[in-house]
Formats: sequence, C-alpha cells, structure tokens
Amino acid sequence: MSADRYDAYKQRLNAGFTSKSDERNFQHAAHQAYIALGFAMAEAAVLKVDTVPMEGFQMDKVDEYLTLNEKGLKSVLMLPLGYRD
Repeated sequence: MSADRYDAYKQRLNAGFTSKSDERNFQHAAHQAYIALGFAMAEAAVLKVDTVPMEGFQMDKVDEYLTLNEKGLKSVLMLPLGYRD
C-alpha cells in the first residue's frame, strides 16, 4: 500500500471513530475482542487446552487489580485456560 493510500485510510478511520461517542467506540472495540477470543479458543483446542469464555465477572475489580483504569482500559471478557482433570 502506498503512503498516500495509507494516509487516506488512516484519515477515514480517524474521522469515523472521532465522530462517535466514547461509549460507542468502546462497544465497537468490545465486540472486536470476540474475534480474538474465537481465534484463541480455536488455537487452544488445536493444542488440546480447554477454555471457558466468561462474561459476568466483577469487571471493576479486575480492572482495579490489573490497573486498567490508569491505562484508560476496561475488561470485557475473560478466557481461562487449562487441562481437564
């Protein structure tokens, strides 16, 4: 990709995200996390590692423990990994 095309693409992305609210952008990013979750679960299965996707945990506690708030981040899901007993 040429530098001009890259810059134009970057400007379109920037315009698209800056025109939306922070909450809308957060929701978009949270949904994108599920794409990575799917790939991680698939690769874990190839390696014969069990996974359990989780929502509904105490996100504020996790965010505090991992100091995510200080970094402007929030947790949206968890993926415990392990081997069955």
